[in-house]
Amino acid sequence: MTSSIITCLAWVPHGVAKENPDKVQMDSDEVEAFVEKSQTGLKGDANQSGEAASGSGGVTQPSSVAMETADDLAEYDLDNYDSPDSDGDGPVGADSFSGLAMYASNQDDPYITLQEDEDDKEDMADLTIKPRDNLIIAGRAQEDTSCLEVYVYNEDDGTLYVHHDILLPSFPLVAECMTFNPNGSTPGNFVAMGYMTPVIDVWNLDVVDCLEPAFTLGKTKKKSKKKSAKSSDGHTDAVLDIAWNKHVPHGLASASADSTIALWDMTQQKALSLLTHHSDKVQSVAWHPFEAQSLASGSFDMSVKVYDCRSPHDSFKTWSLDGEIERVIWDHFQPFHFLASTDKGNIYCMDVRTDKSIFTLKAHDDAVTALSLSTEVPSCLVTASADHQYKVWDIKDNKPSLIVSKDPKMGTINCVHCSPNSPFIFALGGERDGMRLIDITSHAPVHRQFGKRRRHPAQQTHASDESDQSTSTHQPSTSHDSDISMETGRTASTETGARGDSEKKAKKKKKKKPSTT
Repeated sequence: MTSSIITCLAWVPHGVAKENPDKVQMDSDEVEAFVEKSQTGLKGDANQSGEAASGSGGVTQPSSVAMETADDLAEYDLDNYDSPDSDGDGPVGADSFSGLAMYASNQDDPYITLQEDEDDKEDMADLTIKPRDNLIIAGRAQEDTSCLEVYVYNEDDGTLYVHHDILLPSFPLVAECMTFNPNGSTPGNFVAMGYMTPVIDVWNLDVVDCLEPAFTLGKTKKKSKKKSAKSSDGHTDAVLDIAWNKHVPHGLASASADSTIALWDMTQQKALSLLTHHSDKVQSVAWHPFEAQSLASGSFDMSVKVYDCRSPHDSFKTWSLDGEIERVIWDHFQPFHFLASTDKGNIYCMDVRTDKSIFTLKAHDDAVTALSLSTEVPSCLVTASADHQYKVWDIKDNKPSLIVSKDPKMGTINCVHCSPNSPFIFALGGERDGMRLIDITSHAPVHRQFGKRRRHPAQQTHASDESDQSTSTHQPSTSHDSDISMETGRTASTETGARGDSEKKAKKKKKKKPSTT
């Protein structure tokens, strides 16, 4: 039996993808060369993983949840599945790619009798992207191979199918879609992928059958007994999260198991800054939805930080929470608020102007692996966990209440993301049963709670009475509940177990249908 997991997901909004994607045309020699290169790369990953397991080097394990999902594949004895004594039908790992090179052209394959021209018209129709189609990007890890699957979802038609897929060079950990186009001023359709390696690959989603990324950020470090020095090359370990800055389209932030955050300029394809303020793996990063300079991060050192990226090395604020941070997201309906989840099942709602948590919620019995707010319905929060459940919450007036809880039989749920165009459609990815779409209003309690709530398109969401203020850490704290200001650097404990501290150098002030499960 084949086992696979969905490790990461991302949505592409309506109107971003090309109506008629380009298709790569390769001759047989090019296909053979790529197959040989892929085979070598996969074997290299296997060797690196073996060395890491023996403690002699390699990539640091990125997170408890990520490694648990990776370890789940071990029960299938993958190290021996392609041995001559294996009971399977044949190898399906790196060595199996040698078979592909035997018939680089379908015309040479005796088992293919249907001429390709007969299917051309049907293929073109399947490839066409309609104006109201969403793309859903899913990172899938299956035994010794990993791929990026591009789904097409149309809510009007109720259709969901795989449009195309891309073979990935390593175990995928994060996918981030963006419209930055390295080849011109017109918007593109790209996805940045982070792996169990220090490299970020940026793939063009408007190209079908592409074999190589459009460009790459970072470099794979050569093995050395000495710890590699931090540099503009980026990370030295696995890339655990990526965030694209839609206000500065060439800007990208990445979080790594090497405890750093890299701020990338994609036009130069290099890291302009490497933030080293965390003392353990950085699991999550998120740009503010309205302020180009504000970046939040969460780490295994049990802290959340918010940076002003105009001077990120000396202008940031820190909150220490009770547990390793799994996810951090901004509340696009309340621009001063962000949510952070931990490995202990807790969710904290914080206000950047204060040092006390607004509320603390015991949401799950295990690590909260995913947080997602509805794109248009205020206070509608969906969470997911290693306890195999997803839950829908109403956090209106900062008084969270549970609306529904469901076990979709997917095992550990690794990721949840709301559709950018449909406020109640969420995509889930777990350790089994692939990618799944759910309409949360199929649950009667959710429909009653949120069905008539006023909707606010995400791009227009901003508190009008606060729009002239900034969450930037250049601004002093203005809340009456705060015990400190940004200038003093003092710390203060809170009643909920969270504490905040400010750190700033002295300077002058500057102003198929969705599932119903």
